[in-house]
Amino acid sequence: ASGSLKNASGARLCDYLVRLHFYRGKSFVRTWVTLRNARAAYPTPFTFNSAEVVVPLSLGSGQRFTTATSRGTVSDNLGATETAYLFQAYSTVNGSGENDYANAPMVHSGSSFSQSGVEVRKVGGTVYQGLTGNAGDYAHGWAALEDNTGKGATVGLRWMSAFWPAGFELSGDGTARVELFS
Repeated sequence: ASGSLKNASGARLCDYLVRLHFYRGKSFVRTWVTLRNARAAYPTPFTFNSAEVVVPLSLGSGQRFTTATSRGTVSDNLGATETAYLFQAYSTVNGSGENDYANAPMVHSGSSFSQSGVEVRKVGGTVYQGLTGNAGDYAHGWAALEDNTGKGATVGLRWMSAFWPAGFELSGDGTARVELFS
């Protein structure tokens, strides 16, 4: 699928391409999302604050999320109005200097950033793993949301620690978000 992302007034900001890969006999779909601003007819630069893919799921009761980082696995129940998230801040694991994005919501000072590592928490609640400031902390790049029967979905972001800032948001209403640029 391809198209253009537009602002509230309908002006084109950039183009996108979504590639869906389905595999016979498999229960998963691989998705590749590309954002680009390469058309000569649209040379206007723009800045964006976030980009995410929202995956609405039709699940039964008893939502549970699971994710893993270099500091261990986190799993807990989610109430219908609760949201848990994993946030990947600056990390040196699998990273490169190419991701030194000046508009990232982290202050760059010398060779370090104001937010480093990974955090897992419920919004307004439990902190399972807080940001430590250790750039060696990283997300394993996946998160799962399922109901009490085991029905659900696992979302992932390849090389997540290298593509910071990134994250996952999992909600008790059955919504999973892959935050490509959070």
